[in-house]
Amino acid sequence: MKKVYLAIASLLVVAACDNSNPAPTSPSADRGLVGAPEGPMMGAHWARGEHPARRPSHSPAAMTWHNGDIMVSSRTYAIFWGPSWGTDAGFTGDKIDGISSFLAGFGGSKYAAASTEYTGLNGKVGTASSFGGPYVDNTAAPRNAPQVSAVESEVCKVLTANNITPQTNAIYNVYATTPRGGAGYCAWHSYGSCGGVNVQFAWYFNLDGDSGCDPNSPYGSYTAGHTNSQGLAAIANVTAHEVSETITDPRNGGWYDSSNGENADKCAWAFSTRNGGLVALASNSNFRLQMEWSNAAYNASSGFPNSAGQKACLDGN
Repeated sequence: MKKVYLAIASLLVVAACDNSNPAPTSPSADRGLVGAPEGPMMGAHWARGEHPARRPSHSPAAMTWHNGDIMVSSRTYAIFWGPSWGTDAGFTGDKIDGISSFLAGFGGSKYAAASTEYTGLNGKVGTASSFGGPYVDNTAAPRNAPQVSAVESEVCKVLTANNITPQTNAIYNVYATTPRGGAGYCAWHSYGSCGGVNVQFAWYFNLDGDSGCDPNSPYGSYTAGHTNSQGLAAIANVTAHEVSETITDPRNGGWYDSSNGENADKCAWAFSTRNGGLVALASNSNFRLQMEWSNAAYNASSGFPNSAGQKACLDGN
């Protein structure tokens, strides 16, 4: 898989890594605030054992539409942020290739089809999703959980440095070398703009050795002759969470319940009992992925149970 490397001026690095303001402790707390200085942290994938004030997966209500757009189709990108992405074989050959395979195989997969019942002003969620490629930024990533604005700046910086035109139907996934530390969540998604163009993006911690964000995967082969590492299995699972949520709720006007729980929140850490939860993607990749909430399955009580025992979760198989 071709990797694109970039060099960034030190002034931009300082701006992108400004940690003077800590991240909000509750990513859903500022959802929908008018005039907020940055987009809200949406759909946090809470770590195992964390108990935020709101527990969306335990809400009894189905999700409702909030009068905005969904993503009829998408184009995904992977931005790998930090020095280790260019020097450490455990990052380059394992996670870059693995996440590239995951995102390339998401489009057209049965897993993507698990979210296609949702509609918005612009149409209905579809399974079409293409992969725009991996990009590596070897400058220093934030040492701690970043603000949404810092991740937005990183996305815009990488797009500018590589002469990539921002796209409104894109999801820019930012994978950092930053460990989770004391943050209660594994990843989140949000939205903003680059050069006046609306964009969606997601943030992912480095989850190597992080039991709180580990899907306990049997580490099935994602391509012939390659076995997933624990760290790759962990970020693949949280990527499935954030991408599925971004597609169904890209800019806060999509689908979520009365507790702000999006489709992946409501089935977090719930895996199908089929094949040990391993999901086959269109790229012949196999990952252990959490299931996604279905209103239709909830109404018919026909899905797999989530952590609250609600039968509404689907894996697309």
